Amino acid sequence: MSESHTVGVATLGVMDEQGHEILQVAANVDETRSSTTQARQILRRMATTALYNKVFLWLVIVSLFLADVLFLYYGFLKSD
Repeated sequence: MSESHTVGVATLGVMDEQGHEILQVAANVDETRSSTTQARQILRRMATTALYNKVFLWLVIVSLFLADVLFLYYGFLKSD
């Protein structure tokens, strides 16, 4: 009976430690989930900003191309 009591107490001690470890793991999982959510939001903002920059650059390229075409037309071709 004494031996069973000792084994039971030891088992409860190990289970208590494992319970604390499980709670710590759960807290780490929650922290990781929060971090990944923040990272996902940052990546979305970065992708949106990159898209806006790309569109802006294409607008500048098209505008400069049109300006060159108009300059060539009115500067050289129309004067003939």
